[in-house]
Amino acid sequence: MAKKLFIFIFTISISLLLFYSCEQSTSPTVGESVILGTVRDLLTNQPLQGVYVRTVPASDVDTTDALGQYKLTGLAQGSYLIIFSKPNYKTDTVARTVSGKDTLTVNVNMTFGDVMAFYGLVVNESFTGSSFSGVDLYEGKVVTENNPIRDIQFKDSNGTRHNFYFRSGHLSLNNLLPAGYETEFSQLLGMYTKAQFDTLSKRWDVVGREINPDWDFGYHYTNYFNVFSSNSPGPVYSFYLKGRYPSQNGGRRVYGLLLIRELIYDSANDIYKVTIDVKINKDSKNYFIP
Repeated sequence: MAKKLFIFIFTISISLLLFYSCEQSTSPTVGESVILGTVRDLLTNQPLQGVYVRTVPASDVDTTDALGQYKLTGLAQGSYLIIFSKPNYKTDTVARTVSGKDTLTVNVNMTFGDVMAFYGLVVNESFTGSSFSGVDLYEGKVVTENNPIRDIQFKDSNGTRHNFYFRSGHLSLNNLLPAGYETEFSQLLGMYTKAQFDTLSKRWDVVGREINPDWDFGYHYTNYFNVFSSNSPGPVYSFYLKGRYPSQNGGRRVYGLLLIRELIYDSANDIYKVTIDVKINKDSKNYFIP
């Protein structure tokens, strides 16, 4: 009996020792090295807030503040990849080696990626020349209808406050100058909720090939749509930023998907407001998940 008890205790001891050893080997070793720096937008040179910064192997993580600054601490001796990621930006990776007691400065300039998504853009139509009824789809910005940096405009049918639609930004209305960029639309692809649109990675009716501007577009207007709430499915179109090719995007075509998510009437201000979600691909591809 004593022999069996000894074997049992010995076995448990060995198991606990192996478990402890495994735990020690998988836990990161803590050092005293620090890597810090500033992340900026390459084009504007402005600090980028909200950039997620991490190391591989895993040691520390941080997110840049309003000044674009980050700080990784507790790094043990070794070589690391420092990975910088932010939605709609290209992920950057920098390799560095530390002794375990270093303080290194690593500054990074990040650029927009080819695949981007812009959610919740609100466009107003107040039936005046100053209404915010245009959208720069290339940068995901709402602009006034007389802004030449516009790809589409939000309009209604002849000022009747019914049958709203988006039209190409290059068309002129009531001698509106200068004209914006030309955009071509597909026919209606379907009615989607926001959740469905968020997971839509491709234009669904294009199989086995990339989008072709000669086959898949050709309309300067979307179909008419009327007031509906955010709880209802909204119309989805694909578009081609024809006016951005070739001079505005280095000779690459820009395709995208547009969800008209909500159209409501603000009676207090006599303004119609439409909310849209946009996905684009600047690399001529039929792929729209950032």
